[in-house]
Amino acid sequence: LTNDGTLNLTPNSADRDLVLNTTLRNNGTTNYSLADDHFILSGSGNFENAGTFEHIKGSGNDNLHLNNFTFNNLSGGVYRFHGGGDIEISGNGVFNNAGTLERTATAGGDSVIFDFGTGANGTFNNLAGGVVRSLGGILHIAAQKGNTSDTGSQWIADGGDLRIGGIWEGTLNGSSSNG
Repeated sequence: LTNDGTLNLTPNSADRDLVLNTTLRNNGTTNYSLADDHFILSGSGNFENAGTFEHIKGSGNDNLHLNNFTFNNLSGGVYRFHGGGDIEISGNGVFNNAGTLERTATAGGDSVIFDFGTGANGTFNNLAGGVVRSLGGILHIAAQKGNTSDTGSQWIADGGDLRIGGIWEGTLNGSSSNG
């Protein structure tokens, strides 16, 4: 499945799970907005973002939940938090970043990438060419399993706060213009 235009991922209160057993590739824009609760992606497939993924904060809890699911933010792809919003990783879920993962707003609460549940094995990987950047507010990455940061990746606090927790391997190359 491929999106070359605009995909509005706005689940309603009754349909909060998507089992995806193929690759869904975004070459255009995906707008993710949820008023409350979380949206679970699971299955043997994966989501590949080569375009722009806009995580637009609704009200309350608006987690994008990767349950034994892989999200690949590819080179050239942008995953952008507007305000708060979280990515919850459970089971053996993985978020791979070879593009840009950024937070742009100062309001709306923290944006957190975290693993969830007892014995959670969620993993975040900032791959070569990947950029994690906070332009406003707080972007906190706190998955507990063996997260990696490749030598060719960047971590940048440019007007916002960047918080890193959990267990990491690799090199954290970064900069801050916050003073």
